Amino acid sequence: MSTEIKITRENGGIRYVAANNDGVSGMLVYIATIPTGFSSENIQEIRSLSDAETLGITSTSTDNHIKALHYHLSEAYRLNNSLRLYLGIYSSGEDDEDTSEYDFAEISSLRRKANGEIRQVVVWAGEKEYNKTDVRKLQEEATKAENEEMPLSIIYCPKVSDVTQMESGVQSGNRNVSVCVGEDLENGISGVNVTMAGVVLGILSKSKVNESIAWVKKFDTGIYKAGLVDGRAYNELSQTEIASMEEKRLLFVKTYAGYSGVYMNDSYTMDESKSDYNTIERMRTMDKAVRGVREYMLPMVGAPVEIDAQSGKIDAAVVEMWKNEANRYLEQMDRYEEISGYEVEIDSEQNVLSTSKIEIVIRQVPMGIARKIAIKMSYAEEL
Repeated sequence: MSTEIKITRENGGIRYVAANNDGVSGMLVYIATIPTGFSSENIQEIRSLSDAETLGITSTSTDNHIKALHYHLSEAYRLNNSLRLYLGIYSSGEDDEDTSEYDFAEISSLRRKANGEIRQVVVWAGEKEYNKTDVRKLQEEATKAENEEMPLSIIYCPKVSDVTQMESGVQSGNRNVSVCVGEDLENGISGVNVTMAGVVLGILSKSKVNESIAWVKKFDTGIYKAGLVDGRAYNELSQTEIASMEEKRLLFVKTYAGYSGVYMNDSYTMDESKSDYNTIERMRTMDKAVRGVREYMLPMVGAPVEIDAQSGKIDAAVVEMWKNEANRYLEQMDRYEEISGYEVEIDSEQNVLSTSKIEIVIRQVPMGIARKIAIKMSYAEEL
């Protein structure tokens, strides 16, 4: 046999890097057994499925909860291979059904660990039976994040024994929280309330901020059998049951007759339907605008403001300069078709000498979503 050298080319050495931080995500998990890599530090940054496996989250684990967590992460990276994830794992206790044990304060730990970069958090509490008070607790965490200039969206994936008996968590102001009750009934894991935390995480982190996660053309979940976390299949549900879930503004998966694939039903938040922030994309778009405008305007704090000596008004050139600064990030979002338009107003009459404050009014027109398409079709004798 002659001598030789053979080199095999393999894939997977270079990770795709996302163009912005819109997809930076957190995942908060409550399970009874903590994986080995999380025993001394509850929060770890994950850049790939192999990172998670190195930390003890494997598909061959004898613990079904860890196996289910591996499933969630594999689904998330299947749908978004550039996912940058801060994973927090905390003990739930054995068969913990006590609502008081879940205040979700770990969300604050997640976002601080990520230096405020997290844009969305998926909470998987597979052994925690859903309670509508949890929605309010989660919203309190989101409000706290917003007050600390770290706005984010939260998708809650709890245990639900019977979806038809769920109390509605819809309440005015619950704009940052969504509740998901969907599941792939052929996920291959038994003895665990699996939910579809990983699927939602993958789609949400990959989508543009203005896009609905229910966009049929772009976001096929890849789920094999659409169902609910209580074990019922979507195709076995009555129209009344589906309508009830929609009324409660729950997220789940559905199919369309004559069309392949499994898709999200919508992108509801638990805010009221009449709210400006009734969907995840509305919240994410506003959060992005707030972060961006703040970044551009923060250097202006403490800046001198020239006053027209004759009128006492803010100098016209100064007004235009401040408007231009406030415009810069919104112009970029408009160019990327994340908003439909915007307007910045500054009243030159305001008395900065007295108040030491400049008030700026910004209005945005969001992108619309074609949730329903109405088509009229008929025969005609001639056209």
